[in-house]
Amino acid sequence: MTAEPEVEGEPIPAAPGGFLTPARIEKIGDLSAPLLAEPLAWIERRKESVKILDDTALRREISLDFSLRSASVEPLLKAQDPDQFALYCAPLFVLPKVSGALMGFDLCDEDGRSLRLPARDDNARISAAALIAMVSLRLLARKLTLPDELRERLRDIACSEDTLHAERLAQRLTAGSLSPWSNQLQVIRADERLCWWIRTLAQSSLVVVLYRAADHRRKLIKLSFEENFDSDVRILTRLGWEPYQVAIDSPLIEARSYHLEVTAPPGLRIAGASLIDDKSSQQTDPEHPNARRAHLYRRRAADAGAATALLRLSVSGVGFVSGGFLAASLAFVALLACAIFASRIASNPTSAPALLLVLPGLIASYVGRSDQHALTTRLLSWARYALLFAALTTYVAAARVALDGGAAKGVAIPGRTSALQEWLFPLAGLALVALAILGVTFARARMHLGPVRSYFFGNRVFTAMCVAMSPQQLMAHLRTAQVPRLLPDDYELVDDDDQRVLRYAHSNIVGTRIITCEVDEIDGDAIIGVTLDVLTSLPGHPVLPRTAQRARDQLERRLAALSEWASSGAA
Repeated sequence: MTAEPEVEGEPIPAAPGGFLTPARIEKIGDLSAPLLAEPLAWIERRKESVKILDDTALRREISLDFSLRSASVEPLLKAQDPDQFALYCAPLFVLPKVSGALMGFDLCDEDGRSLRLPARDDNARISAAALIAMVSLRLLARKLTLPDELRERLRDIACSEDTLHAERLAQRLTAGSLSPWSNQLQVIRADERLCWWIRTLAQSSLVVVLYRAADHRRKLIKLSFEENFDSDVRILTRLGWEPYQVAIDSPLIEARSYHLEVTAPPGLRIAGASLIDDKSSQQTDPEHPNARRAHLYRRRAADAGAATALLRLSVSGVGFVSGGFLAASLAFVALLACAIFASRIASNPTSAPALLLVLPGLIASYVGRSDQHALTTRLLSWARYALLFAALTTYVAAARVALDGGAAKGVAIPGRTSALQEWLFPLAGLALVALAILGVTFARARMHLGPVRSYFFGNRVFTAMCVAMSPQQLMAHLRTAQVPRLLPDDYELVDDDDQRVLRYAHSNIVGTRIITCEVDEIDGDAIIGVTLDVLTSLPGHPVLPRTAQRARDQLERRLAALSEWASSGAA
């Protein structure tokens, strides 16, 4: 399935790690470190295409146009004879460590030749080697050495599959106390990019591509894979009244330019899209209201870092939306007409009235069937239920008319008419409710209106800070307020059952902010992890509202004060 590049005249062994020996992994790390330590301007263009497959997965294709132009870039393996090319390595991609979230990988070059994708364990070891090499280069420039304990800590950050543990280790190095490697940690923290890589490799791993080339000419590499995503759909979204928001995380978008192209599934349109990276944010609207594709550009993205693309998918006015509205209208009109002219039905000796009611129900049932795309079906599931409910009312009315017996004559006609109307008018009212629901869906889809109402949504911010004291001491001081106050004065403690967890809450007209302080222990030091959950009644927005942003900034300042206080020996 994958073509194996030759090494020293022999193919790479198929067994994972057969070619990537510890010595070669260390050399890959040494070769990658200079490329990663500076903004990735050697990558000319990074383009990503995203296609939503169903309601749980999407397909991503990332293509990179790059050139290792620097004369200092050495091959991993030099050519052994004139007919053989040298083997180069390029750290091109960063993928999350989460197991099972990514699948269906395919890696190829500009000629369509398949390339070998390193195994996940090899990616972790390469990430550790590159991170250690980057730190060693920074320390060597200051004439410092990398202690063995710190080297193992960096390796643990890159190789640990427990991302929460790795994140806290990374925070310990980038923001905690300076002991026991004060000189080394001062150098690390003075380098913003190095700290970024430490935090990034706690959650993700480098993917280094091995390829053969005659020189440093430009190459084009394509990586495609499937990724699962959460699809928590609200009631109003299932009715087609609210847009559905999809977040696409990219751990690394750095290049001279970045381009993201997203295609909406059939029956949906992209109502809005935004791209937020570590340096800036960009919001864009589709070229026209029924856009099936969105294009997001980030120019001068050599130091952009990670990014998140947020898409707002709305239902399109064609397909089920228009067909369902017409079918529900036909069902309601049929029921209302039969109720109004119930006297004629009472005296009619044929089954034509029952057939008149069955046909709209059949049409509504046909229109209400599932779409070809699972996400479109799910986003309109409650609207489909409303249409099927309208169909059900016609079936019940047809059954009532058919089972009412033969035609009435004389004085019996008013009695049968009244009996039919007792059923038909309520059923027409129920069909009208379904029609109203589908009418709102149709109007909002055709008129491209904004949210129908404000609703509660959540944003979560996680910040960790190391404090040089035992967890028991820290919790005792937090409870007795003998430290610089962690929270504003208007917050109140709402849960104190767990010895290592404190929860605070504050509500106002904007919404509710809940802060959870969780204390963990690493190397005898207390790590305080703070989670800020923001539940706001403001309309959905891809970034935190200003009030929540101010709360987060205030929280981070108080965490910094707490860390400084504890590190000074006040405990």
